[in-house]
Amino acid sequence: MKAYTAAGALLLAVALSGCVQQAGPGVPPIDPADPLPATMRSCLDAYPSPLGGTDIAEASILPEGWPPTPANAILCSAAMTSDTSAVVQYVTSLGPDELLAYYEPLLAEYSPVISEGLGGNPILNGSLGEFEFAIQTDATGGTYFVGATLGE
Repeated sequence: MKAYTAAGALLLAVALSGCVQQAGPGVPPIDPADPLPATMRSCLDAYPSPLGGTDIAEASILPEGWPPTPANAILCSAAMTSDTSAVVQYVTSLGPDELLAYYEPLLAEYSPVISEGLGGNPILNGSLGEFEFAIQTDATGGTYFVGATLGE
């Protein structure tokens, strides 16, 4: 697999710039009295400045058949950050190891490798042809994001 490029590192920095650590891991329960749905509140707590909308199709470089959002996660934001780069931001109640264990077999064709990423947290990198991705977790398992690039 190619080494993660400078463009990829910049993409990761952009994705993390809107990330705020939650007080604890997981997605809060829905409170019917709360005028703002819990799913939206947990996303806004984690990403006060979302990069895009909540439709995965907005990250148009993700290949057909990209794995669905895990059952214990919420897609908060998906956006193209350039013509060849995309970021998708999530909140989750899964721990980092559990989360990457979900994605790793579903992305086997991309020769995924788990290693130490930003802040010493686990990251899953993979590539196929000109497409590269990184799934970066945080220490609590409260948030994660996908950074992807197509060509260079």
